[in-house]
Amino acid sequence: MENLTTEILTNYDVTLVFKADLTKTEIKEIVKIFIQNFKFWKGECNKAIFLGKKTLAYPIKKDSRAVFVLLKITASPAAINRFQETIRQTENIVRYQVIKY
Repeated sequence: MENLTTEILTNYDVTLVFKADLTKTEIKEIVKIFIQNFKFWKGECNKAIFLGKKTLAYPIKKDSRAVFVLLKITASPAAINRFQETIRQTENIVRYQVIKY
């Protein structure tokens, strides 16, 4: 297992795009699990912003609407890589974007 504490922490904005048929409670539970994972990986989620349901510019998997959540994260690059692996395995997330700043 890698030592995630020796790396420099960086700030990230992570935008998660959830399926539109999920309830707000279901989305909060998924985000809560992600935040717990970051704490385990020695990172920190500074803020989780629920942006709501929006119309997409183009359909994704035949859906024209989706729910957007923005996470403000401080973590190491290794923790972000693990997070991306977790996102890819979550079937309720149709797209995501990680921006380092």
